[in-house]
Amino acid sequence: DTTSVAEDALKLAGEMSTEATDSLCFMSLNDAKRRDTLTVKLYITGDGVTGDMAYRYYQKDQRVGTLVGSKKGKRISAMWRYMQEGVTDSLKVYFKLRDNVLHQMEPGYDPNQDQDDLPHDKQYKQTYQQIDCK
Repeated sequence: DTTSVAEDALKLAGEMSTEATDSLCFMSLNDAKRRDTLTVKLYITGDGVTGDMAYRYYQKDQRVGTLVGSKKGKRISAMWRYMQEGVTDSLKVYFKLRDNVLHQMEPGYDPNQDQDDLPHDKQYKQTYQQIDCK
């Protein structure tokens, strides 16, 4: 269960630090009819980051998983471990926080390895608007 993994990581981070934990939630509606929903929930304690991330595409495969990483200034780098079509995979993801908006570098695709890989253009193209955490 991906929720329990994030909760365990958050509990461990809380035990290791006396700093307050910030919870930040973001969402993006991506297709023209606003049916593809991308969500990110971050728990930030000091320079440690855990959370959940989901790509829920309308009538397509979904990617749902957990984030574990670190924060330096306004930039976050994390490993996203997700499940898609019953297969577990992982991808390094990069974010930047600015004015209640979360920006993500979109990964490139490596056809030789048949998987997503690090972005080639290093631009933060995907944006998420901050929402209330529920």
